[in-house]
Amino acid sequence: MKCYNHHDRDAFGVCKSCGKALCLECIDNIENTVCCKNNEKCKEFIKNAATAINDYKKQQNSKKIMSIVFLLASIIGIIMGIKNNSFAVVLVAIFFMALSLIMMTDKKV
Repeated sequence: MKCYNHHDRDAFGVCKSCGKALCLECIDNIENTVCCKNNEKCKEFIKNAATAINDYKKQQNSKKIMSIVFLLASIIGIIMGIKNNSFAVVLVAIFFMALSLIMMTDKKV
């Protein structure tokens, strides 16, 4: 495969934004991703994609932490409900346990 800009040179990568084959002179590395060196639209696309991926990862981590908190609270609730012979507390705790397990498996409610 030859470079999009320099037809006599071999390509060493493909821009992840526009899909053009690029030689070493034309390649830029933005956010550990190959993109066109002199194309601001490609660079902006890669930066926006990296930001969106990082935001998604943070959201998923927050979701996991909340599901663990719900799980621990539900276990404590079940223990307290059994200890105090409170069927209602056990039912509420089981509901929160189910909710935490759904959140952990990333299923839609």
